This record gives sequence, structure tokens and C-alpha cells, in this order.
Amino acid sequence: MNALPNDRTGLPRPKIRPHPALPAGVAGALVLLALLLPLLQGEEFYASLNRGYPGVFTAVATSVLRTVAWLGAVATLAQLGLLCFFGGPGYAAGDSGRAAARRAAGFAVVWGLSSLLLIGFIAADNNGVPLNWVVSSSFMVFLDTTQAAQAWVFAALCAAVIVPALLLWQTWVSRFVSLVLLCSAVLLTVLVGQVSVGADHDFASDAAGFAVPAALLWLSSLLGVYWFLAAGGKLSAQGFRRFHVMSWICAGVALVGYAAVAYQGLAGNAPTDSSYGTIFLVALLAAAGSALLAWSNARQFNRAMAEQAKVPAGYRWRLTALLGLGAVFLGALLALQRTIPPRYLLVQSTQENFLGFSIDGARSFIGWLLPGRANVLFSSIAIIAVLLYLLGVRTLRNRGDVWSKGRTISWLLGWLAVYYFTSSVWAERSPGSFGLHMMGHMGLNMLAPVLLVLGGPVTLALRALRPAKPGAPSGPREWINALMHSKISLFLTNPLLVFAIFVGSYYALYFSPLFELGMRYHWAHQAMNLHFIISGYLFYWIVIGIDRAPRPMPYIGKLGFTLAAMPFHAFFAVAVMSSTTIIGENFYRSLQPDWNTDFKADQYLGGGVAWAAGELPLIVVVIALLTQWSRSDQREAKRKDRRGDQGLDDSLDNYNDMLAALSDRNRPQPEQPNRDAARQGEQ
Repeated sequence: MNALPNDRTGLPRPKIRPHPALPAGVAGALVLLALLLPLLQGEEFYASLNRGYPGVFTAVATSVLRTVAWLGAVATLAQLGLLCFFGGPGYAAGDSGRAAARRAAGFAVVWGLSSLLLIGFIAADNNGVPLNWVVSSSFMVFLDTTQAAQAWVFAALCAAVIVPALLLWQTWVSRFVSLVLLCSAVLLTVLVGQVSVGADHDFASDAAGFAVPAALLWLSSLLGVYWFLAAGGKLSAQGFRRFHVMSWICAGVALVGYAAVAYQGLAGNAPTDSSYGTIFLVALLAAAGSALLAWSNARQFNRAMAEQAKVPAGYRWRLTALLGLGAVFLGALLALQRTIPPRYLLVQSTQENFLGFSIDGARSFIGWLLPGRANVLFSSIAIIAVLLYLLGVRTLRNRGDVWSKGRTISWLLGWLAVYYFTSSVWAERSPGSFGLHMMGHMGLNMLAPVLLVLGGPVTLALRALRPAKPGAPSGPREWINALMHSKISLFLTNPLLVFAIFVGSYYALYFSPLFELGMRYHWAHQAMNLHFIISGYLFYWIVIGIDRAPRPMPYIGKLGFTLAAMPFHAFFAVAVMSSTTIIGENFYRSLQPDWNTDFKADQYLGGGVAWAAGELPLIVVVIALLTQWSRSDQREAKRKDRRGDQGLDDSLDNYNDMLAALSDRNRPQPEQPNRDAARQGEQ
């Protein structure tokens, strides 16, 4: 057994050398699978979807390019994971880190070029026409009507941002932002695919929102660490621990999330009744096996660390097995892109196609106020945020530190508001009514953020988290500090930008086609709700936030900042109430809920809600701001009094000395003798 790396005892780092050719062999096998699958399926696959056959070239090229894009994304994330999470400060800032950043940029180029080519190929494949039809005819028409092609446009644009960012800025923040941007782009290509079809697709889409990033982090961490060790790299003990924890947690989240996606796609059928279910079963078994093996590796590693500081026997082969299970999982996911879910073959209503569920039916007054269909995404985020916050409070109390109960209550109420405004009965039915939608908008944009910023989550995290040990990879505390002091945070908290987003988004969203886009697709509706929360949080963070903002403002500036926003809300509400054009009319007429037939009156109600719910919270914020201002002045006065009592404040003495000097300057001076007259007298 090899000596285990131990940052505390200074033991040598291990020489774990897995076979370097295995990742290349895995990638080749996946590309071969992508090449053979459309050849084996032939025209039957497209006929079952009522599409024309686009030809062998288009079908094969689309499948291969999609596989290459996924491999490029995972390889990019593998290098970014080493730089951000596993490699440590010496690796990230040294020549090896710069080389890893260049490799990440190179793989991002592969991902970006594949995404760029997929725009046309996906448009042709999804419409069942050869590629030359798309190129020679009106390309923009195909692009405008093919949502999947639009998602790959976003992926190509993200690659165009990531590549120069990795080459020009060698900072942790630039690499982390690149990682988040890449995961978001890959997630969007999934959300516009199979998970967006049929009844309950809202559950499947939200589950994919957790499963896809988790799968990407799991697969990329496996590839990154395997690659790093195969090239002769040596991870620290903390790096190994973090790799083990990330592997089994992310594999477990991917398992649960994709199980929910499979359940929705199977539409009640047994997994073995269709090729879709069988392939999904293989993927889930691979994820479960990887999660269990990673958890077992973590336990053995910790035991070896505690007992003899040795690498567990057979660790190299278990690492190879983890990579193999990850390859099986990724291959199954790629094969599912060419497999028809049973859900596709069922007839769905218009409301189910747009929303995933029906919103018809009468409700009592009390029924409208009760919890309704759960919004999986925001309910899960709320639960995680509350648990992490309470864990931080408990950590402080165990140390004997004090944390304000008011801040804790404010944080809990804020996430309770998020849950209610996304998962109540009227939130469930808000897609069918502009007035109900506006209630949710005001709650997520004006109420919940006020409560959340008063919770002071960043301050709590910085107090509860311990700094990383010297030489060890940076931890969450260092990550938060880096983000808070980054140029990106300075840019995002620029008062002019925050004001423009907070106020201008009302006009840009509701008086443009963006609103109907946000209501028509579940992923876009969730993104819109997320925008409401984030834009409101940034605005109120600057004004009344407990956490210190990257761009602090004086209280007089905060007051003017808040008062300046109030007229814009009133103007927007008046414009909505007086408009003769129904906002999102085509969408509402497509849903046609049986309880909302007068769209004009409903829009007038929405404008009234925007006026009342937009002005009242701002007035409350002004009162809270004035209270904070007064308390700040009182604290400053007490601080000066204490310094004066201790003899540390000499400002009063300096002031008295200045008055004395001015008094001496104005006092008449005694007359001086005339020296010339004296001289004449002497003569």
C-alpha cells in the first residue's frame, strides 16, 4: 500500500497511476455507439414520431455531434473541477493550473464547435428534413420554430464566452463562473427535449434541473481525478476527501432525479415493456452502483487515514470501476436521446402540453388559499436553504456565539413566502390568469427578497465556516470571499444596473414577446420566477441588506435609490390597467381555463395588484431604511462617547484648539515702535 497524503503529518503523496488510455477508449466507444444507433434504427424511429426521414447523413451526424458535445462538456468540466475544487492553491495558481485552464479552453472549443454545428443539424433532424433543406431554404424559419436548435445557439454563445475567459483570467471566480455557465447551457439543451413533453412534465423538468448538473459534476470529477492521477499528479488528503464526497452525493442526486424523469416518461408502463425503460434501468443501476462504490471508497479512505495513513488496497481498480460505471451511465443517457418515451404516444390536453397539468375546475375561497401542486424546484431550494441556514446557526451556538433570532425568523419567513408563491393553489392556477400571475410576481419580487436579505446569509456563512488549512484546497469560506470581492460582484451590484434590472424588467417583460415565451414553456417560467427573486434580492440587498454589499452606499443614497423606484411601479401599473391590448392573449386563449373568461377585467386586476403590491412594500422598506439609519447614528454616537471616555477621541480637543487659534488671530496685537523714528532720534 502507498503512503496516504496527509497535510497534517507531511507524509508523501500517493503514487496512484491508473491506465492513461482508458478515458480515450471510453470516448471512442461512446462515439461508436452514437454512430451505430441511428444506422440500426433507420427510418422506423422517425416514422414512429410522424416525421420524415432526414437521411443517413443528417441522422448519423446529429447523433455523433451530440455525443461529441457532451464529451467536450464533461472534459471541460473535468479540468475546471480540478482547478476549482480538488487541485489546491499551489496547483491552481502554478504552471500546472495554467496548463489545465488551456486544456479546459481547448475542450470548450470542441464543445462550442459541436454546439454550433448542431444548430442546423438539430433543426433538420427534429423537422425530419435533410440538412441541405435547412441551409438552402429559410434557415431562420427553421430556427424560429425549433426550440432545441435555439438551445444549442445558447450553448455556442456560452462557449464563445468561456474560452476567452479561461485564457485571459486565471482566477478562481472566472473558472467557477465558466463552470456554472457550462452546466446551465447543457441543462437547457436537456430541458427543451424529452422532459418537456406530456402530462407531469413540470415534475420531470424540475427533477432534471437537479439531475443534469449533478450528473455533470459526478462524471467530470471522475474523469478529472482519474486523468490527473494517470498523468502523475498527486492530490492532497483534502482533495481526495472532497472527490469522494462529491462523487457519491452527486451520483445519488442524479439517481433520484433521473428516476423521476423515467417515471414521467414511462407513463405508468413497466420499465421492461419498452426500450426506453430498459435503457433507463441500465442508467439508474449504473448511478446506484457508482454512488454505493464512492460511498464505500470514502469510508475506507477515512478509516485508512485514521488508522495507518495508507491508501486502501485496490484503490486504483475501484477508481477504474467508478469511471466505467460513469461511462455506462453517460452512454445510456445518450442512447435515450434516440429512444421514444411511452409518454410521447399518449394524447394530451392543451393545458397538459403547456403546463403539465390541468387548471380547470371550481375552488372554494378557502381552497384558493391552501397549498396546491408542489413546485419541485423552488420547494427543494427552499428546504435546502433553510437547512443550511439552521446548520450555520447551530454551529455558531455550539461555539458559544450569538446569532439574532430576528434574522433567523426573517430567513425562514422569506423561504416560506417563496414556497407559498410558487406552490399554493392560486400559484398553481396563475398560468391561466394575469391577475394571479401578478400576485406571484409581486410576492417573489417584492416580499420574499425583503425577508431574505434581512436574514444575512453571507454574514452567517462567513462566521460559521472555518478557513481552509494552509496548503489545502480552498473551501466554501474562501469561495464566498472570492465571489464577494470579485469584479463580477462589483458589476452585478452596480446601483445603476440593479435599478435598471429591477425597474426595467417590468416593461421589458410584459410589453414584449418575452412574457408569452416565459408562460408557454415550463423551464422559461421557472427562469422568470428565478429572475424575480434574484433581481429583488439584489435591489433590497443594496438598500437594507444585513450583509455588506460589494458597493456600499450612504444612507441618503439608499433613500433616494428606493424613492426613485416608486414612480416607475406606478407608471407600469397604470399602463397595464389602461392598455387595450391583452398581454399574452394568444397563450391565455390557448389554455382557455373555465374560470377565467374576461381577460380584459383580469388584466385590469393584475395592474391593480402591481400598483398596490408594488408601492406598499417599498414604503415598508423606506421605514426600515430610516430605522436602520437612526440606529446607525445612535451606534456611532455611542462609539464616539466611549472613545471620549477612554481618552482615545481627540476630535473635541482638536476642535477647541482650532477655536483658540482663531481667537488668538483676531485678538489685537500690541503696537510695535517705529524703528525709523527711533533711528532718526539716535542721529
